[in-house]
Amino acid sequence: EATAVQGLIAQGDFDEARERLKQAIESWGADDGLNQVGRDLEKAVARRRQEQERAQGLMHEARTHVEAGELQVAIKKLRDAQELDPTAQGLEQALASAEASLSARMEAERRRREVTKTAAAIAGHIAADEPDEAANALFLARNLYGNEPEFANLDQAIVRLRERLRREEAERLRGEARTAMEAQDFAAAIPILERSHGLEQTAETHD
Repeated sequence: EATAVQGLIAQGDFDEARERLKQAIESWGADDGLNQVGRDLEKAVARRRQEQERAQGLMHEARTHVEAGELQVAIKKLRDAQELDPTAQGLEQALASAEASLSARMEAERRRREVTKTAAAIAGHIAADEPDEAANALFLARNLYGNEPEFANLDQAIVRLRERLRREEAERLRGEARTAMEAQDFAAAIPILERSHGLEQTAETHD
């Protein structure tokens, strides 16, 4: 019977162990073996109580860390508490909530990195005088991420780039036209001037 009680103690079933020990003493009287089992039971109960108290302390510490936004620290403490007292009231829910919050934060941070990276790539197209590539990339980025703040100034930057490129092209065409006129090639100069004038008018319309 002492062995059976020891098995219950090892399983953590202290109430059943205490009942079986009581029945054994009532049936056969207390002997050295049963007395030792009784001492082992009380030690195990005291140890369990200490573990439960420690688990409660860790849960309290975890709540403080959650409130401070220190989710990884909080999760570590909650898992430590779970090892000490898996059945602690509210522990499972607290751990699940902290893990969900951490997962959501990590996803938000990943998304923010992607948005920043995408905005930088679009700015790179603008710096490289590639307005069409920039506009297409911005269109796709907004479809994927929505109207993020990082995208707010890119529309105007693309518009300004297009205007600058139109003016530069108009100036280049005027130079070609002057060269043609100096060569007395008026038939070539006139359409070039018309193209230049058209670009300048488009630029003025966007001003």
